[in-house]
Amino acid sequence: MMSYSRNRVLLLLGIILVFFACNKSSQLKSGIDSNALGELRTGFVTPPDSIKPYVYWYWISDNISKEGITKDLEAMAKVGIGEAFIGNIGLETVPYGNVKVLSDEWWKLTRFAITEGQRLGVNIGIFNSPGWSQSGGPWVPANQAMRYLTSTELKIDGGKLINLKLPQLNNEAQDAALIAFPISDQPELKISDLNPKVSLSIDLPNAKNLVDGDINSPTVFSIEVREEGIKISFDFNADFTARSIVIYPDTIPMSANVELQAYLDGSFKTIKEFLMDRSNDMISVGPDVYGPISFALPETTSKQYKLIISNIKNPQNQISVGGIREIVLSNYPKVENFVEKQMAKMHQTPDLSWGKYLWKPQLVNGTKDMFIDASKVVNLSKF
Repeated sequence: MMSYSRNRVLLLLGIILVFFACNKSSQLKSGIDSNALGELRTGFVTPPDSIKPYVYWYWISDNISKEGITKDLEAMAKVGIGEAFIGNIGLETVPYGNVKVLSDEWWKLTRFAITEGQRLGVNIGIFNSPGWSQSGGPWVPANQAMRYLTSTELKIDGGKLINLKLPQLNNEAQDAALIAFPISDQPELKISDLNPKVSLSIDLPNAKNLVDGDINSPTVFSIEVREEGIKISFDFNADFTARSIVIYPDTIPMSANVELQAYLDGSFKTIKEFLMDRSNDMISVGPDVYGPISFALPETTSKQYKLIISNIKNPQNQISVGGIREIVLSNYPKVENFVEKQMAKMHQTPDLSWGKYLWKPQLVNGTKDMFIDASKVVNLSKF
């Protein structure tokens, strides 16, 4: 039997509030007579059928009955809903009923819902499928599938004739554009270039992979790390100026709080705190499931840095609770959240509320020659 707990009703209702002066002189000046104001007030108190809101009416996991349909529609009519769109979905958390979609019984109940809606003044509509289940699948050829824009990069010495083969992503990728731009003669220095001494609060195999310059060599965390967290210290022989941090997570779902500290004036001080969240590995939250986490740092110079990773969670409760393929501290500035900003990795729920994609202006640092000059970017696609 269909119950209220299994019928999710989404109601989007916009209300425009119009304020009018109460005295007659202001009414006359505005050109609005008392009859029009009376109709407006009446419309707010008792909205006409033409502006009643509609809702999505989900029939969940084949749990459908005449009794449930009637109760749902009576409840909708009571609160002023004018139209309901039926959608049939399945949820793993809800035990399945006996009325299979498109069966004879299902058709009878659908017709019953339409007649009940007529009786109660609730129009009935139906949608045949949710978009997420039809926009992808083996029936969609690669050249008609949804697309994602990505890139490969190659550094060369310019000023001469160059004949080379550009790196390819895969056989299904299609070239969109080829651009070239000059970069600084000042080299980017990364933590992997300086061979720091790496110390961990909990011993892990392959710890050297954290800063070996290879984004495909993982250091996998243990259950002990999930319970206690881990501190990773980097000691340099000379001062190193950090302006950005990029973390490449391993291919195991995980979220964790991260704190970066630097040794300044005799003690470790926090210079950045952020959430490292790659807990959802479903393609529905972006094509780059384990994309890197990138943050700008306040320009900091020190010989010692410490990364503190805590509150580690693994949604699949595996013995291996995540890990890191590479930690990149760089003297170059980087775009914050660049994977999220290009929609390669969306909010993990996925939560599409508007505020989740409003990015605060990031900290700007670094010298002028560390930035790409947009006016000097050259489009080489026709060549």
